[in-house]
Amino acid sequence: MKIRVFLGIIYCFLSSNYLAFSQTFGIIGDYGWNPLSSDPTYQDDRSQTYIPSLNKMAVEAVADRVKSWNPDFIISVGDDSYWCRLSNNFDDNVGPFYRSYIFPYKGIYGTGSTTNKFYPVLGNHDYKTYIDGHGDCTRGGKNGETLWKEYFSKSSNYYDYVVGNVHFFAMNFNPEEKNGIDVNSVQAQWLKNKLASSTAQFKIVYGHMPIYVSCDPGSTHCSNPILQWPFQDWGADVVLSGDVHFYERNVVNGFTYIVNGIGGSKMDATTSTFLPETIKHYKDKWGAMRATVNSTENYIRFELYTYDNELIDDFLIRPNKAQQRSCK
Repeated sequence: MKIRVFLGIIYCFLSSNYLAFSQTFGIIGDYGWNPLSSDPTYQDDRSQTYIPSLNKMAVEAVADRVKSWNPDFIISVGDDSYWCRLSNNFDDNVGPFYRSYIFPYKGIYGTGSTTNKFYPVLGNHDYKTYIDGHGDCTRGGKNGETLWKEYFSKSSNYYDYVVGNVHFFAMNFNPEEKNGIDVNSVQAQWLKNKLASSTAQFKIVYGHMPIYVSCDPGSTHCSNPILQWPFQDWGADVVLSGDVHFYERNVVNGFTYIVNGIGGSKMDATTSTFLPETIKHYKDKWGAMRATVNSTENYIRFELYTYDNELIDDFLIRPNKAQQRSCK
């Protein structure tokens, strides 16, 4: 009993001192679309991702907005590259905009970061990226999974890391994952065990495919029952995803799921059939999320901004109640 009280005192001391650390990070998704003048195929679709008032592509406008926050780091919920027609796909679609957050940066667009501040996950289109030197997606060569690992210096398709007081779990929700995506898969059990052993104040899970998302009947972008793992029971605080090119916040049984797919690619047609759990749905402009960790007050504030700085959504996430401890 005395040991338990002593540990409680230590925890409260850390909560009021060490845990006072705060940080800001950006969240982008489905942005890997950088139409180049040298490629006529890109030019054909340029009007769908071009912002005349800024004389910029949407991906650049969103990147400018994210970098204006001076975030400590950036996470990407996938689809960093949509195309297999360029000679250096990931760099052409990522390097011009986010190289200053990547280490080691291996591209041609300038200087990268001295420490890594960019944490992506594999998207379904990332898998479809190829380099074969012929401008043909079907000829083979290195596939997207290999290129993604090489470009972002990753040894695994899913991984975890801690920044400040937040433990992040970057998952591979794509069906191609060799370790599976159902609740009993090697990957899911890896997450369950990692969450259980984490002592971080906040725990964020993110992957590309959405867990819950509104869709019309017959759509190919709908909620995925296979991915509906008991994230809350396992100790997560929120799940972030992309894939669908609009923004949506759903709260299912008190737990928040975010879809953030408006980082710069072509917008999807909006749905007219919403989930009963949908709190916010948006698709009028491209944008990104800013997350601010307030460790002292015990919350993370999530905000969705458009590229021209319009605030669309604003909410707080507190640590999973099952994981909270009281200092009173």
